Amino acid sequence: MKNWTVNAMEILQKAQGKAYEMSHAELTPLHLLWALLSETGLATQTLKTLELDPGLVARTAENELQSMPQVQVKEVPNPSNELQKLFLEATSQAGQGGLVGTRELLLALADDKGRAGSVLKTYEVTGKKIAMALKQNGSDAQYTGQDENDLGTNEDSALEKFATDLCAAARDGKIDPIIGRDEEIRRVI
Repeated sequence: MKNWTVNAMEILQKAQGKAYEMSHAELTPLHLLWALLSETGLATQTLKTLELDPGLVARTAENELQSMPQVQVKEVPNPSNELQKLFLEATSQAGQGGLVGTRELLLALADDKGRAGSVLKTYEVTGKKIAMALKQNGSDAQYTGQDENDLGTNEDSALEKFATDLCAAARDGKIDPIIGRDEEIRRVI
């Protein structure tokens, strides 16, 4: 796993911690999906690009995790066969000598035939849609180092440079409400 990004390793550790916390015998792709979506990062940004709520998908994954069988004695969970296949798929997504990051893990999860893949399919998330969203975000570029935090930041997005997100401003309370202020509006006009 020397060819993994720091972010991918952190996600794997978080998934293993969740499996241990929930007393699961094996570490599965479902744990990995939950870990990817429980933190703000490339995976959550990609789902937002697809106009999905990453929190909702993560809660669905967590509900699936709760239905998994538990062991009596807590031990460090071993990776399941499905997870090992997913790692091989992510490695092939990265290409020869490429780094495996959260992008490759998400793409591999979209092609998963198990519970993690079915959670994503519930929300109509496919590998093709993820690849298009990554391209739209600018997150399809090569990693420049072991860290992938600079991918998909949309710094060069013309929309973000020259437009104002009025919905976000209203949510943050930065826009005064106009409902019920007819008299003030007439005075100004």
